[in-house]
Amino acid sequence: LHRVDRRQRQMCKETEFIQWYKGLNYKNTTVLLDEKGEVLKRAKVLGYPSNIILDGNLNIVKTLPGHLTAAQIKGAVK
Repeated sequence: LHRVDRRQRQMCKETEFIQWYKGLNYKNTTVLLDEKGEVLKRAKVLGYPSNIILDGNLNIVKTLPGHLTAAQIKGAVK
């Protein structure tokens, strides 16, 4: 029997996500993990998918619900 605590399980999930995301081969895209859910709370995210646009200091500029196309994302950050 091997006991895994909650933090170890969370780290496994994060590692799995990072490996999965790397396999997508997106170029010029930075993903920030909100491990404690702090940004989600500040952005008042109500559902998924959601997009949070941040400035260079990681301040929330806007929150956009739903799946966005590349063109919609580019328009949102202009």
